[in-house]
Amino acid sequence: MLLNGANNLSNNNSYHSLNRTWEYVDEIEDGAIYFIRSCFDDTKVIDIPNSNYSNGINAILYTSLGWNNQRFIIKKDANYNGHNTYTIHPLESADYSVGIELNEGNENGALELQNTYNANSKAHNFIFSTGSINKSWRISTGDSNFSKFLTVDGGYNDGSAIVQKSFNQAEPMKYDWYLQKTDSLGVNVENVVEIYEGSINYYNIRVPYDGRYVIEICLYDESFDTVIELWDSNGILLASDDDGGANLFSKLEYNFNSTANYVLKVRGYRDCDFGTVILKLMPKKIAYFNTYYQENDIDTRYDGLIPSSMLLNNNYYVEHKTNVMKTEMLKSDPNGTQRFNNDYYMLSSHGSINGGAMLNPFEMLYGHELPNMPNVKLAVWAICYGGADGNIADYCVNYRNAQNSLGFPGLTYVDTSKTFTDKLWTDIANGISISNAVQRAVNHVRSSHFFSHLGGWGNDTIINPVLYTSSNGNQLYAGNEINPFDCYGMRNLIEIGYDEYLLNSKKNNTVTFNVDEHVFVFETNKGMITNRYFYHNSKTNSYFRHLPPCQEQEDIRKRATYPKEKIVLENDYYLTIGGKDRKIRRIQYISSIGEIQTLQELCFDLNTWEIFSLEEINSYFL
Repeated sequence: MLLNGANNLSNNNSYHSLNRTWEYVDEIEDGAIYFIRSCFDDTKVIDIPNSNYSNGINAILYTSLGWNNQRFIIKKDANYNGHNTYTIHPLESADYSVGIELNEGNENGALELQNTYNANSKAHNFIFSTGSINKSWRISTGDSNFSKFLTVDGGYNDGSAIVQKSFNQAEPMKYDWYLQKTDSLGVNVENVVEIYEGSINYYNIRVPYDGRYVIEICLYDESFDTVIELWDSNGILLASDDDGGANLFSKLEYNFNSTANYVLKVRGYRDCDFGTVILKLMPKKIAYFNTYYQENDIDTRYDGLIPSSMLLNNNYYVEHKTNVMKTEMLKSDPNGTQRFNNDYYMLSSHGSINGGAMLNPFEMLYGHELPNMPNVKLAVWAICYGGADGNIADYCVNYRNAQNSLGFPGLTYVDTSKTFTDKLWTDIANGISISNAVQRAVNHVRSSHFFSHLGGWGNDTIINPVLYTSSNGNQLYAGNEINPFDCYGMRNLIEIGYDEYLLNSKKNNTVTFNVDEHVFVFETNKGMITNRYFYHNSKTNSYFRHLPPCQEQEDIRKRATYPKEKIVLENDYYLTIGGKDRKIRRIQYISSIGEIQTLQELCFDLNTWEIFSLEEINSYFL
């Protein structure tokens, strides 16, 4: 495709060929790929926001990050009064082009993206003429009959609109642009590279932020031996690799500086090597988990184990620590950013209604203390009240520029919280989108705790998390795809016929729950639900009967104590254990120490005071 010819800048080993790739160009190559960089502030380039390739999206000025939505193919289109005219197409969607919105050449017409030429085809045509400084270009617009020029509307801040204006001789640099020819890899982009016999491919690199990155060659349609070399702009070899990747492919890691220019050299190991491979530049992905422990208090140390293992298996660098001090949290990580500014972050601990998050038994953290967090894809605050309006999850996105931040609007219970976060991070590690992963985690919690929570969720807001996003405000999720057997299997269930199911489902001493494609018919004892029930899955049209377990549990006979005035939920049911019906009470209550509230749950035998965990309660239903 378009990249193929541009990759092979030289077929010899002389360094001068590398150096030329980062110079601003003084002539345009038809069909080549460029950054269009502001001369007034050369850290800024024209950008298509969030790679949103749809009609009417305004192009903006944004900090150069090397993303594909900042790279444009410039194509020769026609001739106007002896000048070549060009169209400008985003690299990721070459069937779109940028043009001035149709306003008959008026001042401040915005540069926008369109996938079809409108009636005024000149809106998509541009003339590149010499600017006021060396190797700069002034871009006139066909919409204005080439009498107006692209500039920035207002300040040179990220997000400023690109518009057409009449030229102002007093501020010429504000109308000047650099064209920076690029075979840049871009970050997290799969570049298809063709290696010919004896050829050398060169790529320039400028990373979006300081830190450690991975350059890797992967299989496309050929498996052969490759070599990569990383050079700085002064011709100094910084790093190289032969067989560090899979098979005989190359892979290296390097600490990049975001203000420096680098050049990558890619070739076959032998002159006879040839084929097509994938070349990628990726930041060393980092996740950071902070959990909490204090004697006679909650212990969330296990909350980081499954998330850590899942992300480690998907090539993340994961740090998992407990009771970290605030000063430690603000240190730089191996990727060169503060720990609150990694790809992923989670705190599993206490939270307060006043917006605080407890890092350790002695320190609270508040939103205003967070650093800027633009690199954070998702911060999860697995704490009470973390997702309430104005609290720390809200603050992350709306004041610290995190891309996504999740919390819960009220109290949460430790067992359901761990179920939620384990599922959430497992799905994210497996490539599920953040919004879908949140929804799936809610459904998983409701399924996993279906039987133990038949009497309601009380004050536990775990099933109503708040996901704050940089683009969509906040979204509340409420799951409804519930199937306990997806979580626990069909233990103690035997398949029965329709007649038996129908007979028992119509008994007077039963109560029926309809959940999605599932119907549960519970026998009752003195009006209370038991763990004797019938189950119908309408999706498979299967009928089952649950046989309560026969084994006796060890009698702990530990008296359950709880503050009656703090009870927010109380429900009773019968468990058939060893052939006997045992009356069980489940309570949920709130305890407070200072500004910290915790949600507690307790299940116990009303006659023997034997205490059951929620896991045990579920096991008797299954």
